[in-house]
Amino acid sequence: MSRPFASLTRSFAKGTPTAPVPAQVSVLLRVVVVLLAGAAVGLSWQPYGLWPLLLVGIPAFTLRPGRSGRLLRSGSGICLG
Repeated sequence: MSRPFASLTRSFAKGTPTAPVPAQVSVLLRVVVVLLAGAAVGLSWQPYGLWPLLLVGIPAFTLRPGRSGRLLRSGSGICLG
C-alpha cells in the first residue's frame, strides 16, 4: 500500500524553522485578540444573552499570544473591560 503523505509527515516531524514575528506585529495581534475577546464577553451578557460567546471570550483572553510585561498585561485588561 502506498503512503502518499509519508514525505509530508516526515517533514513536519523534523520541524521546519519559522520566521520570528516582529515585536510590533505581536503587540498588534495581542491587542486585536483582547479586543475581540472583550467583544465576545460583552455580548454574552444581557440584553444580548449570547452566553456561548463567554466560552470563547475568556479562554481567548487567557491564552492571548506572546509573553507580556506588567504594562501590557494591565493594558490588555483595560482593553477587555
